[in-house]
Amino acid sequence: MEADIYAPGAPHLSDYIDGALGPDTAFDTTHGIHADGVSPSTASLPAGWRTRLFPIRNPNTNGATGWCIEVHDIAIAKYAAGRDKDLRYTGDLWRYGMLEPDALRQRLRNTELKPTDKPRTWIADTIARQQRVTSVRP
Repeated sequence: MEADIYAPGAPHLSDYIDGALGPDTAFDTTHGIHADGVSPSTASLPAGWRTRLFPIRNPNTNGATGWCIEVHDIAIAKYAAGRDKDLRYTGDLWRYGMLEPDALRQRLRNTELKPTDKPRTWIADTIARQQRVTSVRP
């Protein structure tokens, strides 16, 4: 129901994105989805994340190209934030078979965490716990 949007050529636009497309805007009310304007400092991402971005461009994008964060990179950012909604998201990534434990461990080693992030040991333990819980589900 939401997407984070970053304008790499104009990071100052994050406030405009929030105002035009954010929660409780006319866009949200009309379409039932909203966007949050973000910047590179919003999330703790593993080193090299920009080299792993992948393009989304199809008839639904009306010719525009969106660059998406690779799934292991976004998972590490979600674990670092550690909010309930983030852990539901990472749990779903496990359930849909989208995560590889070795890739997550490597990305975690290559992530500079902020003081406001969850501790590295908490993240590693949470990854292991979610992997165990989802590996026993059909």
